[in-house]
Amino acid sequence: MMKSLTLLSPTARQAMQLLQPLAIVTAGGLFLCMIMYLGYLQPAADQRRQVIANFAQLRQSQIEHQVARKTQEDLTAFWKQLPDQKDLTQLGVTITLLAKKNQVSVPGMLYNVVPAKQNQSAKGSISFEASGNYKAIRRFIYELETIGPTLFIEKFAAERSKKGNQVAFKIQVGTYFKPDSALTASRGTTS
Repeated sequence: MMKSLTLLSPTARQAMQLLQPLAIVTAGGLFLCMIMYLGYLQPAADQRRQVIANFAQLRQSQIEHQVARKTQEDLTAFWKQLPDQKDLTQLGVTITLLAKKNQVSVPGMLYNVVPAKQNQSAKGSISFEASGNYKAIRRFIYELETIGPTLFIEKFAAERSKKGNQVAFKIQVGTYFKPDSALTASRGTTS
């Protein structure tokens, strides 16, 4: 460094000697900034990223909890709509009245109850044969499907009746019962 100073003019050498403490202070300041960045700012940034990740995880957990609660509320509301097992015969009467209203002949019905299995609801079904003209059958089936959310058609078979312009069909409708509802009708009875 001495050789390079000798090449400089005396004014430049004097300026360099005056600026040398300032250069040392600047280098020290840069060194302190780097230490602060590595010692304080970098861990704070890492901590911020961790907090954001934890927040996202907690938010997802909260959303899942809300969905589970809503599903539980919907399930509870649905369970309340289900009929009791003792209402199976009343459902048969409702179907008979619906058939009569639509001029459909229903000579008899077969009731069946499948007992509840573990964590499931008991299921009831009503099987019957019916006949009538096509438009009456169509109206009857539409009204049967829209009777309520807990009644569904399990089986359906139709054929042309031997009685002229009529349609004959066999149908089985089913429903599920409220859990723990008492069975008052006997299994497999006909009316």
